[in-house]
Amino acid sequence: MLYQFENRDKSGPLTADSIEALTPFPHIHPHLELIYLLEGSSEAIVDNKNFLIEKGDLFLSFPNQIHSYHDYTPIKGNLIIFT
Repeated sequence: MLYQFENRDKSGPLTADSIEALTPFPHIHPHLELIYLLEGSSEAIVDNKNFLIEKGDLFLSFPNQIHSYHDYTPIKGNLIIFT
């Protein structure tokens, strides 16, 4: 599987953002990635396993796991990246 290394060189051990779309291309990084969906639904693909994420769900991707997302509907949520 082809994937991209995502370099998140931001200050501090934690970043938090509001999101309206998730990353569709497979990527990897040395951080934890936590997603909370406020609206919509998406599919998370992690290490070739598929997980449905819907409104009200939390999803956690561990460091150095290849992951990507496929939004089924428009989404809104929060993305937290931390070491």
